[in-house]
Amino acid sequence: MDSPSGGRLNVPLVGAVAFSVFCWICLYAAFADFAQMGFELLAQPSLLHSLAGAALVLLHALGLLLLFLLAGGAVALIIGAVPTHVDDRRFNGTSH
Repeated sequence: MDSPSGGRLNVPLVGAVAFSVFCWICLYAAFADFAQMGFELLAQPSLLHSLAGAALVLLHALGLLLLFLLAGGAVALIIGAVPTHVDDRRFNGTSH
């Protein structure tokens, strides 16, 4: 798709990034719920509640690690998709 300024707009890439941001927000919300429930369970006096709370907090931490790994992979894919070879003989679509 051509933009009004004459540049090309990569619609699939923009759509993929927007969908990715939406998914990351949803995943973070789920992992934040794990942490909140875990800390509430840790505050209770029984050993079983403390173990369950620690497990939920650990799931939250692993979920955040997963999000960072997925974010790094997404950035690596986006960088890999950008063409690095530039034809020096062409400027603004015209030959010198």
